[in-house]
Amino acid sequence: MQKTIYIYIYILILLCTIIGNIIFLPTLYEEYESYNFQINKWKLNQIKNSERVCYTRTGTKYHRCYHYSGRNYETSTFEAVTERNLDPCSVCNPEYPNFDSMPTKKHPYFPNPYKFAFASFLIIIISRYSLQINKKTN
Repeated sequence: MQKTIYIYIYILILLCTIIGNIIFLPTLYEEYESYNFQINKWKLNQIKNSERVCYTRTGTKYHRCYHYSGRNYETSTFEAVTERNLDPCSVCNPEYPNFDSMPTKKHPYFPNPYKFAFASFLIIIISRYSLQINKKTN
């Protein structure tokens, strides 16, 4: 009798997980991919429209290219700030990227649908494993 209850609980968890994935994953996936597309489009636009600046291999600042031309690496101000964590030079005073136009998420917490699907199937595996342990102990 107790074994059949565990089997019914396992089947219930399995069905809830599958139905939850069928209902929620397509919506999560669409919103997730749409937001990633908007962010990537915004980043490319920022890189294309931002001022070209120079930085040294060992420095912590980025400069207008005329300030240190020929001896440095060239990049956009957006990449200098976001990817290289550089600060603007206080002498040549290059522009700082505008982050006000960055797309915002619809929800404060926006789950990755791939992680959500993995977690739900992990629940199935754990419940199946616990069912096997209960069979061995009984």
